[in-house]
Amino acid sequence: MRDPLDRCASVEIDCQDLTEILRRFVARWRDLETRRASEDLVQEAVLVTWCQRDRIQDAERAAPYARTILRRLRFRLLERGDRLRPQSLESDPAIREGLSSPNEAAERVRIAGESLDRDSVLQQLEIAMADLPSPVQRLLEGFYRGDPTSVLATRHSIPPRQVKAHLYRARKRLRKCVEQRLDLSS
Repeated sequence: MRDPLDRCASVEIDCQDLTEILRRFVARWRDLETRRASEDLVQEAVLVTWCQRDRIQDAERAAPYARTILRRLRFRLLERGDRLRPQSLESDPAIREGLSSPNEAAERVRIAGESLDRDSVLQQLEIAMADLPSPVQRLLEGFYRGDPTSVLATRHSIPPRQVKAHLYRARKRLRKCVEQRLDLSS
């Protein structure tokens, strides 16, 4: 019988396999910041997964758990602007000249590695949302309001897996449409 206080008795995680899975996963993002920090993101995600392994009940769920952690770490990296900087501001005056004030930064958003005007992105997003079917629009609005998928499933009388599939496809379609409208697709 397993001692409930023994944290080492949790799910066995092969860190080398998990690292390879996450390296392939992080390679799908093409923005410069993610590429520069990819190895740090992978190592941090593996470390957090290892430290939280007692929360994982099935070894097959370790990789999806780690991918979620990696996605959140990447989001924080892009959101906060914790980008890897060359040396220092003193050594490269061109960087200092290119810095924007906090107010200017708040009016900009990053999409596909590009810094864009927030208002124009929101305008294009609104146009793209109008092109979606109304049930999918309501699902997205509920999701971004913070409603869990189980609540959305009950509200719209569809299975939770179908809600997730609709949300995935709708977000993918919106991203592609906004990137095309803003001429960012490669």
